[in-house]
Amino acid sequence: LQNEFLQLQTEIRKTIVFVTHDIDEAIKLGDRIAILGAGSRIAQYDDPETVLTAPADGFVEDFIGAGASLKRLNLTRLRDVKLMDWPVSSLSESRDSIREALLRSDKGSVILLDPERRPARWVNAMDLDRTDTPLAEAGLPADDALEQEATLYDALNEMLSTFQGASPVVDSEGVYLGVIDIDTIAAAIKSMRAEARQRYRGKEGERLTEKPVAAS
Repeated sequence: LQNEFLQLQTEIRKTIVFVTHDIDEAIKLGDRIAILGAGSRIAQYDDPETVLTAPADGFVEDFIGAGASLKRLNLTRLRDVKLMDWPVSSLSESRDSIREALLRSDKGSVILLDPERRPARWVNAMDLDRTDTPLAEAGLPADDALEQEATLYDALNEMLSTFQGASPVVDSEGVYLGVIDIDTIAAAIKSMRAEARQRYRGKEGERLTEKPVAAS
């Protein structure tokens, strides 16, 4: 539902005020977040990145909760990352052709697309050897596909519940675009850690160079 909301927002291009008690939802859906404290006072009004990396006070920090770094995965959408090439074939292709696509790759599995180029099945070499099973029923269903509006957090959550460590990415019509894998997410986390260290060093530098206020 959240991804559908984001897709709708890209189409209507209107300012929407969304009220929620879920900080993860606010981070994913909002361009700006207003966190209300006691007496409906605005404790902080910032973009999601700033709220996560520089909470205004202890109340905001407690509201965000643990795992602020992990929550930052909600700031990056799949449309903004480079997708992986993955071996794909059609349900109408022969097993030999699909097996050749598998052998040319180091991925260990092939995504079978239906006639509309939507992900249908994940199959590996053992699945292809079971010739008594139709391709439309071989392997596992590719029902773990993610839309472009999904975030890296969504992708990580999906991968942790599947055996692939990867998920197909599709457009709003369900057409296959590529694959997001765990290595892409790990690289994003590494980049976030580097950025956080840089910001910390910058703040420390500013603190050390501040001139003391002369007593009057």
